[in-house]
Amino acid sequence: MGFLMRFPMDGKMTFEKKLVDKGSLSSDDESDGRPQVPKVVADRFDISRKLGSGSYSVVRLAWDRIANRYVALKFEWTKAEKTDKLLKEAELCQVFGLDSPTTTVHWCGSQDEYNIMAMGLLGPSLEDLFMKTCRRKFSLKTVLMLGEQMINCIEFVHSHKILHRDIKPSNFVVGAGDGQNDKVYIVDFGLAKRAFPFVDLVRGDVDMASLMALMPGETVAVYYSDDSVWHERLLIWRFAEGVWYILTPDRDLYAEDLRCIGGDGPSRIKVKGKDFTYWSRVGGPSYRFAAPIGDDEFRKNIKLAYFEAMGESGFDSAWRPTEVQRMDGQIESARVYLGGLLTSQPRRLLGKQPVPTEANPGLPRDAHHQAAAAASGPDVDLAPTGSSWRAAEPRGDLKVGDVLTPTPGVDRSLGLQDAVFFRNGFWIRAELVTETLVNQWLADRVKSLAGVAPLNGGVEELLGIQADAKDAHEDGEGAPRRGPPTRPPTTVTSGPSGWSMTNRENDTVIGDG
Repeated sequence: MGFLMRFPMDGKMTFEKKLVDKGSLSSDDESDGRPQVPKVVADRFDISRKLGSGSYSVVRLAWDRIANRYVALKFEWTKAEKTDKLLKEAELCQVFGLDSPTTTVHWCGSQDEYNIMAMGLLGPSLEDLFMKTCRRKFSLKTVLMLGEQMINCIEFVHSHKILHRDIKPSNFVVGAGDGQNDKVYIVDFGLAKRAFPFVDLVRGDVDMASLMALMPGETVAVYYSDDSVWHERLLIWRFAEGVWYILTPDRDLYAEDLRCIGGDGPSRIKVKGKDFTYWSRVGGPSYRFAAPIGDDEFRKNIKLAYFEAMGESGFDSAWRPTEVQRMDGQIESARVYLGGLLTSQPRRLLGKQPVPTEANPGLPRDAHHQAAAAASGPDVDLAPTGSSWRAAEPRGDLKVGDVLTPTPGVDRSLGLQDAVFFRNGFWIRAELVTETLVNQWLADRVKSLAGVAPLNGGVEELLGIQADAKDAHEDGEGAPRRGPPTRPPTTVTSGPSGWSMTNRENDTVIGDG
C-alpha cells in the first residue's frame, strides 16, 4: 500500500538500530525535581535513549532481554501533580490484545519512584511526519489512506467499549520495521475511559432540587475528577431524574448523569446564571463552544435526543418542561417554543392507508393523522455503501425485500434504520439492511409478518427489528429499538490546542496552542 508516509530503510539497518545509534542514556531530560530513570527495569529491560515526553511522562528506548527485541518504556513519576494514570492506561490497553492497531503492552509495574509500562516499539507520529518529514504537505492519496486507517483505529477502540478522549495527530503513529511503516496505530490512552451502560438510577448527595429545576437550553459547567478543566454543556432534554441529554463543544450528543455520584459522570456541576455569570469566574480554565448555538440547531438536537431516548429503558417519556431557555437567554413557554416538534416522528406507522388527497377525502380520521405525521418527518438519507433500503411489508406491486431508493421531499425517516416510502398512493414501511444479511433478514421478516417468531434472533437483534406488538397503540408507537443508552463524552484537555482558557476581560476562549 506504500504511500507518502513510508520512510525508507538503508540496507539492513533497522528502525530500532537507527534509534540506538542516535544516543544512549543520559541526564538530558529529568528535570523539575524528577530523579533519573533506572538504568535497568525489573532485571529485564536495559534503558537507552529518550524517545519523547508528555505532560506527566517520558518515553525511553529499552532492550528486552527476555524477548530479545527493542521496546519503548513509558515512565510516570509517582510524585507528579497527576499520577497513577499509567497503570490504569496499561490495564485498558491489555484489553485490546497483542494483534491490534493500538499500544501493545508487554509489561507494567513500579520501580523506585516511577510507574512503568513496556510497549511495542512504533514509528513516528502523523504530526512529526507532516511537520518534519513531509514538509507540511500530504498528497490526496495519503490523506484518504490515513483517514480510513484512523477511523478503523477509533472504531476498534470503541468496539471494546473504551473511549480514547484525546484524538489528535500526535497520538496516531505508523509502524516500525519492514512491512509496518504503512500501518497506522492509535496510542496514548492516558485520558481513556470505559463506556459503562446506565445502572439503576439512585439519588446521590447532589442537591436534587437544583437538578429538578433545570430546563432545556440552560448551560452548565461540569468538572471531572480526573481532569483539570471545566467543560461547557448545553442541556438538551431530560432523560430521567438527574440525567440529561447534553451537547458538548465538539457537537457530541449523549446522556450524562449530572448527580455527581461517581462513575463516568462529573464530580462537580455549576449552572451558568445561577452559580456563576461569566466564564472567567467559573473557578478555572474551561473548554467551551467555539461558536454560539442557534435555536434551529437547538430544536434539531432536542428532536434527536427525544427520539433516541424513546428506544431506551429508564427514559421518562412523560416528562415535559413548562419553560425553555432560548439561545439568546430569554425564557419562553415550552409549548410555544417546541410546537409539534416531538409529535412529528412516530416510531412506526400501523395500517396500510393511502395518503389523504383532495380526490380521496373519505379516509378515516386516524389515517389522516398518520399520513400527516409521516409527511412532517425529515427526508430519508441515501443508504450507505454495503446497505440498502428494503420494503418491510408487501403493498401494491411491492414485495417484502424489494429495494427502495429515497425520493427527496417525499419519503420520510422514522429513525436511523426505519422509514416510510410513498409509492403508488400508499405509505410503505422500509428498513435499512446490510447487504450481507439480506437473505436472513428477509426470511425473518416474512416470518414476523406471518406471526411466527424467527428461529435465529441474532439478525433481528443486530438490525433492531421487532415484530409489531399485537396490542400496538393507535399512535403508531411500536416496540423500542435496542441499543446502548449513552455515549460518554469526548473531552480534550492537554496537548497542542487541546484545551482552552477564558479571557477574564471579554469572556472569550483562548487556546493553549
